[in-house]
Parts: sequence; C-alpha cells; structure tokens
Amino acid sequence: MNPNNSVRVRELSLSAISAAANAAKENMMPYFQQLIAMLQTYLVKTENEDIVSLRSQAIDTLAAIARTIGKENFMPLATDTMTFALALLEEADDPDIMERFYDSILSTEEVIPEFKEDVINVPALDNEENEDQEIDIENSDGEDDDLITLPATV
Repeated sequence: MNPNNSVRVRELSLSAISAAANAAKENMMPYFQQLIAMLQTYLVKTENEDIVSLRSQAIDTLAAIARTIGKENFMPLATDTMTFALALLEEADDPDIMERFYDSILSTEEVIPEFKEDVINVPALDNEENEDQEIDIENSDGEDDDLITLPATV
C-alpha cells in the first residue's frame, strides 16, 4: 500500500485485503485498527488522482471488513463512515462511486431479518394465496359466512 507503488499494485492490495477479510471473518480483528488507518488515506476528500482512482476499491474493502468483523466491532466507526458517505454524496461527480452507493443501498445481501418469537402472524383474509383457494360451501358449517363479502350485482 506504499504510495511509491503503482496504483494497480495498491488496487490489487486492497482487493487482497477484501478477500482476506472475507476468508478470515472475525480473525481480522487484530489488524482492524491498522487496516482502518490505511483505508482512511483513501477515504478523504482530495484532488490526488491516485487516491481518487483507488477510492472505489477502498470503499469495497471497508465494506468487506465491516461485514466480516461483526456489527459490534464496527459500530464505533459507523458515525465516521456515514459522515464520509454523505460527504461523497455531496460531491457526487464520480459515477463509479455513486453506482456502488446506489447498489449497496438497494442490496438485500447480508441482510438477515430478525423475528420476535412472541409475535403471532395472522394471515390477511384477502391476500393472493387465499384468492385462488376454492371454498367448499356444501360442507361448510356456516361459521365464517360473515367474513365473505360478495360483490353487489347491478
């Protein structure tokens, strides 16, 4: 990641860090502070073309680290990360970065829904699943008749 190295070498280094984070998961924690310090070089507002060209890969690497080290370990950086993201949105002149932002906002990858065990789901009476069901009115006990509303004929 030495600035004396070519942009391509640094880009490949960032990619290798992403791959290592994806493989190592929480085992990256001993290197977390050092990696964040290194990434901050690429996550600042600057006119340096090398840094600007590596920013997309640095954001991708930060995202890989954030996903793999766990929410509780990354939370202290959440405010700084959001501040950086909003600053990038304000200067939105790099279509590569903007496309990645929009993709990440719309992505449901890595989103795990949380359900409470004490919540009881009651299916809606008029959902699509029930629309295609046939009702056996010949063998009905008439108990649910007040729930069925027939359209008025003209």
